Amino acid sequence: MNILKIATLNINSIHTPTRVAMLHDVLSYHDLDILFLQEVTHPNLGNMPGYTTYRNVGTTMRETGFVTRNDLQVTNIAKLPSGRGIVAECVGVTLLNVYAHSGTAKQAERESFFNTDLIYLLRNAPDNLLLGDYFNCILDASDATGTFTYSRTLAALVQGYELRGVWTQPPARRAYTHYSVTGATRTDRFYVAPAIHEKKVAAQTVVDPFTDHHTMILKLGVDVSHS
Repeated sequence: MNILKIATLNINSIHTPTRVAMLHDVLSYHDLDILFLQEVTHPNLGNMPGYTTYRNVGTTMRETGFVTRNDLQVTNIAKLPSGRGIVAECVGVTLLNVYAHSGTAKQAERESFFNTDLIYLLRNAPDNLLLGDYFNCILDASDATGTFTYSRTLAALVQGYELRGVWTQPPARRAYTHYSVTGATRTDRFYVAPAIHEKKVAAQTVVDPFTDHHTMILKLGVDVSHS
């Protein structure tokens, strides 16, 4: 049995050599196997030794993608034309990475995205699903301070597909993944199918100095088949 480390991070359009180097450091320092990326807007993230990058360059110029270790076999890749979603199979897990529309003004577009594009990517509802995202909304008031946006559509999907959040904390010691002048939120999350939740070993967040988001890391106990 191996410990598979999967992380998700909104990189906030980084492109300078210094910030890209910091992204590389995240992979190596935390010894990540798979990294979900959102808000990739520049074509050159540099060569990441030991890793392969799978990107969805779409019409919105707000890309999603995966970075995986070279020895992990990635198959059945599918992408949304907008660039806001990418799905693939790896180590017996269906990886689904989406980047929802941001801001209160885009609430209708975000709900439509969840109700159409996300439903399309979820159409097979696999038992091994791992959904990672910068959701740009929350499902519980305790997941934010200050102003926040709630999504009825996402809440219905999570409940309907019996997905479970992987990051739980005592109410007295709440932490968040995004901080701004208007408050803090847990907008960067993983939802998983029950079969994947049973394999959870740990979940944590770490601070990144090159973006205003924190990396969320999920550790799973799985059998890893190398290519």
